[in-house]
Amino acid sequence: VAEITELHSDEIDWDAVHITLQPDRTRNRRLHIIPLTDRMKGIIGSKKTGYIFPAKSEQGCTTTSGVRIALNRYCTELKIDHISPHDFRDTFISHMARIGVVLEIRNRVTNHADSSVDGVNYNAYDYYKEKLNALRKWDRELAKIIKASKRKASD
Repeated sequence: VAEITELHSDEIDWDAVHITLQPDRTRNRRLHIIPLTDRMKGIIGSKKTGYIFPAKSEQGCTTTSGVRIALNRYCTELKIDHISPHDFRDTFISHMARIGVVLEIRNRVTNHADSSVDGVNYNAYDYYKEKLNALRKWDRELAKIIKASKRKASD
C-alpha cells in the first residue's frame, strides 16, 4: 500500500505513461514499472507535482496507517465488516485471476518476486506490454463493477 500512498510525481513518466518505483521503494527491493491506464491517469491527475496523495502527516503524504484509520471509520459508518488496506491487494489479485489474467502476469503487475531459476538468473524481460494489457483488462472489469454498483444503488 505504501508504494502507492507515497507515490511522488517524480516517479511518474508522463511521456512513457508509467510509474517507476526504484528498488528502495519496493518491498522486494526490485525495480517496478507500472504502466498507467486512462483511469489511473485520471485518478493521479495530469502533470501533478509533489506527492500524488498528500496529507498532513509527518511524511507529507498519505500513510498506510492513515488509510487503515480511514477504512475503519468508513466501515463503522457504513456498518460493514472492517477491511484492511491489504484486502484491496487480495481482492485485486482475485479479480485478476477471475478475469483470466495468468499467474505470471498477476505476479508481474503486483511485483511479486519470481524465485524460479529462470526468474532469478536468466529472464530480464520487463513484461511491460503484458502488464499494460492486464491492467487495461482490469480497468474494463472495474468499470463494469462500478456501473453495476451504481445501477444497484439507484434501484
